[in-house]
Amino acid sequence: MAEFLDQYYTRTAYVPQEVLLPFEISEADALAKYLAGRRGQAVSVRVPTRGPRRELVEMAQRNAVLSLKRAAVEDLSLTRDEAALEELAEVLDLPARPWRIEAFDISNIHGKEATGSMVAFVGGRPRRDAYRRFRVRIAGKPDDYAMMEEVLRRRFSHGLRELQEAKAGGKFSEFPDLVLVDGGKGQLNVALKVLEELGLSGIEVAALAKRQEEIYRPGRKDPIRLPRDSEALKLLQHIRDEAHRFAVEYHRTLRRKESLMSLLDSVPGIGPARRNLLLKRFGSLEELKRASLEELLSIPGFPKSLALKLYKALHQEG
Repeated sequence: MAEFLDQYYTRTAYVPQEVLLPFEISEADALAKYLAGRRGQAVSVRVPTRGPRRELVEMAQRNAVLSLKRAAVEDLSLTRDEAALEELAEVLDLPARPWRIEAFDISNIHGKEATGSMVAFVGGRPRRDAYRRFRVRIAGKPDDYAMMEEVLRRRFSHGLRELQEAKAGGKFSEFPDLVLVDGGKGQLNVALKVLEELGLSGIEVAALAKRQEEIYRPGRKDPIRLPRDSEALKLLQHIRDEAHRFAVEYHRTLRRKESLMSLLDSVPGIGPARRNLLLKRFGSLEELKRASLEELLSIPGFPKSLALKLYKALHQEG
């Protein structure tokens, strides 16, 4: 304890008037003199046995135990992440641990409001500020392969452009060690094609098929199957599922917005300006339906006749 106190107060500029300890130490007098020299006036080193000071000591002990446990959990989590990345490098035959992994997923219903997502994991943990969303631009009803190709091409083309324009640190300029796509050999080949055409064939690629949790890698005829308790498999599943969640979330947002816009377009008298006002104020069809007639009447620029038309249209829906 004396050694800890000596080290602690050597590193800090502030020395208190009173130091409370949970138990007696033989060096108490020497410590008090040392601290008094640092403080410039007398310092008391005490072991309270009751009252508010004892309660303070006990609270400090509890906090120290909690901090120790929290640090142990964080160390264990870090060790697990490192083990998963090490195993992943081994089973996928990668040149090194894939420190940055980017996963891509597509979400659509019969090709409508198709969206793509990109999530990034760094050191085995999500890097949410690096997540990206893409609204698929291909016209008609493209297949999943074409949509995945578009999303991958846009992501890596943006990155190359940022690097060429010396915009290092841009939202796309940091490239992954491993690209993970949701699917089988077909999606794997799409990713390989895009990266090769863009001159990025050095980036490693893997595909994870959900049905049997099989991992596909270039140059391997058969998929890799890992035990269910494999830390590498758990990490890949977590990343794949996060990409899917992120894509579905964006897809639902777009569908809600599309539903609202379709309804508003059907109401005579609601042009672009009023439609944008409603979109900004309510955000979704569900929120607009919850609005009372009084709320609609209170919107600036909405005459009573138009508010009544809108209210009627909303409550004829579904």
